[in-house]
Amino acid sequence: MYIIGLNVYHGDASACLFKDGNLIFAAEEERYTRIKHAAGFPLNAIKNCLDSENITLEQVDFITLNRNPKNRIIQKFLYAIKNPLRIKNFFDRVKNFRNIISLENKISEAFNIDKNILKKKVINFDHHLSHAASSVLASNYNQTNYLTLDGFGDFLSTTLGKFENNKFKIYHEVKFPHSLGIFYTAITQFLGFKKYGDEYKVMGLASYGEPQYLKEMRQIVSFNREKLFTLNLDYFLHHSKGLEMSWLDGEPKISNIYSNNLIKLLGKERLSNQELTQRHKNIAASAQKIYEEILFKILNLSYEINKSNNICLSGGCAMNSVANGKIITNTNYKNIYINHSPGDSGGSIGSALLKILEKKIDIDVKSINTPYLGNQYLSANISKIILKNKILNTDQFIINKYDNYQNLTKKVALDISNGKIVGFFSGKMEFGSRALGARSILADPRNVNMRNILNSKIKRRESFRPFAPSIMEEFTKDWFEINDHVPFMSKVYKIKSEKKNLIPAVVHIDNTGRLQTVNKTINDKFYYLINDFYKITNIPIILNTSFNENEPIVCKPEEALDCFLRTNMDILVLENFVLERK
Repeated sequence: MYIIGLNVYHGDASACLFKDGNLIFAAEEERYTRIKHAAGFPLNAIKNCLDSENITLEQVDFITLNRNPKNRIIQKFLYAIKNPLRIKNFFDRVKNFRNIISLENKISEAFNIDKNILKKKVINFDHHLSHAASSVLASNYNQTNYLTLDGFGDFLSTTLGKFENNKFKIYHEVKFPHSLGIFYTAITQFLGFKKYGDEYKVMGLASYGEPQYLKEMRQIVSFNREKLFTLNLDYFLHHSKGLEMSWLDGEPKISNIYSNNLIKLLGKERLSNQELTQRHKNIAASAQKIYEEILFKILNLSYEINKSNNICLSGGCAMNSVANGKIITNTNYKNIYINHSPGDSGGSIGSALLKILEKKIDIDVKSINTPYLGNQYLSANISKIILKNKILNTDQFIINKYDNYQNLTKKVALDISNGKIVGFFSGKMEFGSRALGARSILADPRNVNMRNILNSKIKRRESFRPFAPSIMEEFTKDWFEINDHVPFMSKVYKIKSEKKNLIPAVVHIDNTGRLQTVNKTINDKFYYLINDFYKITNIPIILNTSFNENEPIVCKPEEALDCFLRTNMDILVLENFVLERK
């Protein structure tokens, strides 16, 4: 049985393909359109799903969506009626709902298939339930509590519940207009980060400040045992004027969320081109602190309701790796599972899993628990690309082919130890927002200047942005204060004080690192590379950042080559080819 899962007409549009409970392929549309967080219909992602198995859409049994616009439709309408200023926005949203409901028309047109046939195949699932499934059903926990936190989806921002005996039970729901995701986005916009998905910048900036605005933040959002939390709506616009959102094509956009009252409370907002002051850093630190306080209280409440050792997190807020790294020490939970794509793109996987669960098909958990789910390119094709490139066929570059991959990793590890910056393109592309050793830029974590070099000359981004330490899993306990299995960079942990000076390029200002643990089972090639670096330097860690420059992570060899040529990378690995600047 083939099932395609979709995230459509929303940011991070994506598609995945399951075969008999086995996840075969998954990719975000942005990797093909080269538009960050690409919204709309994931045509290219669907085509690549089908190509991965050499099948047609006619051979697909079900097409699942991680949204159901019909859910809570009466509540949505009644809310709009009570808030006349939101009527226009309500009908704007209806247009988007129509696109989802009539998705059969779009698919029929794109793939030349009878829409009457499609009507039997297309199934809508609740947005938050899809989020929960993407985490819970990948965790391999027989029973677990779960928490979904995001901006909004199907009129919900938060779902708290448990999973047991293959059934989801809901304890609490937080409905529109209250949302921790909206709170964090409002502060993100206030600090001058206006693009969709910029919240991670505030998370990184927070470490440079002190939470001196906690009193003000508690006026904006507060914990409530009965309601979980509430927003003081005086500081927001989404409930009264509504949100103008662009989800249909290209880059997603969201209108301003915060009101003038927030400016009165926190002072003048920052413009995007203005310098970041200590006040801005302190506001970021305060927002992060209050988010963490409320998160931990919600999690401790869930533990009171059902004393499970396990918790699964999903939704866009589960991307807050700083908060995630503090859950163990601030709650009673012993095991925390966050999948490789907890945001909206991963909802495509969640919706497909719900159908698989419904059909009582055995789920291959191992296939879901790897992020390496995208495109892979043959060496023969890469060879043709290199030969056709006129620039490469000059005396400016050295090009070598390695038939033995272990010889390649030894050579690249030595280059990294000598200060070289490497673009690493190997195997199947990662699914999700983080580069995990398949489409990565790698460097020496010992170089105290490497962070500034990468931010200014390669990534061309804000100087405060940190880089991740990718570590051989068996050494985690020796370098970090908490020993944990973190294959997807989902948690930030303190680096041991006696070790931080050995790897300054991956130590954030607060002595933490966004951890990726690497083992041979998940990615053997990347593991061997780090192991070879360890043999040379006695450091089992490599600096890892995404292979891109203010764009989506590279997908094709041509994109990797282009990024290499226009930046100051020293070496490019394209599968078993190594390209070096002379």
